[in-house]
Amino acid sequence: PYSLLWAVRSDGALLSCALDRKQVVSGWSRHDVGGVVESVCCVPGVGADVVYLIVKRTVAGSQVRYIERLEFTTQDTHLSARNLMQLDCGITLYNGAGSTTWTHPNLPATDVGVLADGLYLGTYTTNGSGQITLDRTAYSVQMGLPFVATVVPVTPVVDTGSGPSVGQTMSTSHVWLQVLRSGPMWCNGELIPFANFGDELLDQPQKLFSGFVDVAAEGWNDGVSDITLEHRLPFPMKLLSIARTLTANAG
Repeated sequence: PYSLLWAVRSDGALLSCALDRKQVVSGWSRHDVGGVVESVCCVPGVGADVVYLIVKRTVAGSQVRYIERLEFTTQDTHLSARNLMQLDCGITLYNGAGSTTWTHPNLPATDVGVLADGLYLGTYTTNGSGQITLDRTAYSVQMGLPFVATVVPVTPVVDTGSGPSVGQTMSTSHVWLQVLRSGPMWCNGELIPFANFGDELLDQPQKLFSGFVDVAAEGWNDGVSDITLEHRLPFPMKLLSIARTLTANAG
């Protein structure tokens, strides 16, 4: 149901093409999974096709191959899974009694991002057995390779009193983003203030945000309206629309 075409380049890069035939839209993206993708396939699943990859990775100085699955989680499941893990080569572990010691057997001697009970704890380095020790007891832990996702929308072309905006000096004063169940995001290097603050929110899972957010921007650029959106933490980023206040000056 996602209208995505998956492909693998000869150099091991994973590509996707989003298709919307009614709107006559297609858009390609490249996905860096921290390794070389040798094969991709889609097989029927419950409610949606399931995407599997064969990925060649260098782990602890050795080359290994893993069969990995792309997970398109759309609903809350269990504990930290409600925040929909965004980590490559990631796994979800449970311990009903709670523990401070957790193991990712496929990523020994590797820097991994860690979510514990829905809280992002940062980056840990596993030992030779893939084990880490947390500073607190956790009941559900997600571990995997962190990544940064980047969205760079194209500069719009609009009519002005002196002709099309192409080539004119431009200023972007505001950016409005519409997001759905998203975690922290960055716009042009600045953290977007989704989160609420207060004592009652301490040591609680990251709350996902839905709605519109207004991001102030400033500065003039020749012929471009640069906006760079980044997803730096292992939480979802579901971006539905982008609008901006743009001033063009033929000067």
